Amino acid sequence: MSQAITDDIRSLRGELGNLRDDITKLGATLKDIGRNQAVEAGGRFRASAERGWSGAKHTAETVIGEMEQHPLGTSMTAFIVGVILGCIGACFVCMPLQRK
Repeated sequence: MSQAITDDIRSLRGELGNLRDDITKLGATLKDIGRNQAVEAGGRFRASAERGWSGAKHTAETVIGEMEQHPLGTSMTAFIVGVILGCIGACFVCMPLQRK
């Protein structure tokens, strides 16, 4: 009976060693997967940023083109928008003073 228990313990130790090796391999695999996912996410982010930048650049070029083609209309529009925003801002500034 003692021999059978000793053999079982040796077998169990061998299986635990195999389990430890398998867990180490699994950890390395997960690490590689995480690294690959990070690289792919970085590439997607970079592509998205480039698309956003090109869209912003196109919009800025369009606005500049409109300003060059219609300078008086652009100036009037900017002035009117400034007056409207100034009035709205003044209303928000005066509101707390009127409550007191």
